[in-house]
Amino acid sequence: MLSQTRPPKVGKWTEPALRVLRERYLTRKGDEVLETPEEMCWRVAQCLARAEERWGKSLGAVQEVAAAFTASKISSIESPTGST
Repeated sequence: MLSQTRPPKVGKWTEPALRVLRERYLTRKGDEVLETPEEMCWRVAQCLARAEERWGKSLGAVQEVAAAFTASKISSIESPTGST
């Protein structure tokens, strides 16, 4: 199992991006939002990195992939829907 501790980086989210994330992508229970955008990026990164286990990567290598993916997404996301 991957570490539940995400990298400490915090994104610079625009208000429209935060609205879309809250409405569509962040984990919720009823009307309550249960995660931050950074936690969502970490959740997605962990799922994607788990594919590396199928190719024999060590847990450490899988965690590195998840951390790198999270850092790249937090650094580059301006809008969850991309440029339009």
